[in-house]
Amino acid sequence: MPATTTRNTERALQGVSDRLQLAMLRAVDRYHAAVEGGATPVSAAVTLTTDLHAAIDEGYRTAYGRGAAVQGVDQTTVELSPRAQGELSRQKRFAFRLALDVARGFPSLPGRMSIGPRVTLYARALRGAYNAGAVGNVANNYQIWWRLSETEHCLDCPPLHFSSPYTITNIPTYPGAGATTCRANCTCFLDFQPLDEASEPQDEPIPVRERLLGNPGVVPEGLKLPTAAEKRIVRDFQHRIAFAAR
Repeated sequence: MPATTTRNTERALQGVSDRLQLAMLRAVDRYHAAVEGGATPVSAAVTLTTDLHAAIDEGYRTAYGRGAAVQGVDQTTVELSPRAQGELSRQKRFAFRLALDVARGFPSLPGRMSIGPRVTLYARALRGAYNAGAVGNVANNYQIWWRLSETEHCLDCPPLHFSSPYTITNIPTYPGAGATTCRANCTCFLDFQPLDEASEPQDEPIPVRERLLGNPGVVPEGLKLPTAAEKRIVRDFQHRIAFAAR
């Protein structure tokens, strides 16, 4: 069974993200054209909401399918997981608010986020759909490792990394799902490894560690070496202390 990864999220979603943004921008253009043609803002906003939902639905399902393809699943027939269905519904609720804001003229007001950046947020949310597809279709005998990309990270992602590995039943979230402080801006990724191959990566080569620190040898009575889970907890606190001290 091969190991898989969502490391190439941006490359996998490039065309999908572009199409989603173009479809949403064209929907907004049609709204303005309809209002200029005599339609009421309310009726035009209803049509705008329908168009935005259609664009988001297509983009999210396509991104989810490409994530599922990472696990060897046919992306043309895959169904959204319950978690992904919930996230898609949430994105559509945001799009409803966007349509209302467009009808009120908010995006053109000083100090308000314009249409372009707001549409970009929906495109970034496709990262979550891609990771959701990979998580929702991985085999039960795989472990899931949260990996940090080479960038500045929020407070939530490093503990998720250090607490790896997870399984399909206990992974708390996935990159881009919006549950971390960085929300859809998250650029972390996931590695999936079969249980018979999964092993925690060493921070440094073992021979170097033994040469510097020596072999712990016999543990004194009343003490014990930390378990793998306890080591992860310690590393989590070490990272939090280091982050707070910056």
